[in-house]
Amino acid sequence: MAFVDRLNREVVAKVVYWGAAGSGKSENLRAIMGASPEATFPLNLPEPDGRWVECIVLRLGELSGYQVSVQLCAPRDLPDPEQGRDLLKGADSVVFVVDSAPAREAENLRALESLRQGVGGNGSGALGPHLVVQYNKRDLEDACPMEVLRAAIPVVPEREVEAAAARGEGTMETLKEALRIALVQLRAELTVGVG
Repeated sequence: MAFVDRLNREVVAKVVYWGAAGSGKSENLRAIMGASPEATFPLNLPEPDGRWVECIVLRLGELSGYQVSVQLCAPRDLPDPEQGRDLLKGADSVVFVVDSAPAREAENLRALESLRQGVGGNGSGALGPHLVVQYNKRDLEDACPMEVLRAAIPVVPEREVEAAAARGEGTMETLKEALRIALVQLRAELTVGVG
């Protein structure tokens, strides 16, 4: 749920990139920074246990009379369940980054279980309506076929995107899908609050 400051007419939405360590979350954020002049505040935030969360902020412009920004966050490693719930709290959409390398199937499934625990702890439980799945590293010579990945990752996302984030391919398409989900919710939220 986006943070809405009605007095100053500002809104900050949140998109969380989630996946196994090395799946390409950081590469996504770097590609977005490089392609988006409106991207600001590259941050590496330490968590209490020494883990790091990377964040950037995009200024999107105006929606229903509010200045809108979106915070993009990605944990470097899978957080423990409590930290995962904290990071996912208030997320307007989630990008689950799947590593297409055949040897990474177990890590992808651990990351998915971690995501389910984090979302479930926030009372929403279901992943699909706010979830974009990015099948990353599609440029690998031995990348798993898409049918194999879809069968191995048991979720029904709102959207799917194929990507090679290290080359910047598919990163902006993934972001657009995540923002579309977040902005639909945000527009409805702002409309309800008007009056």
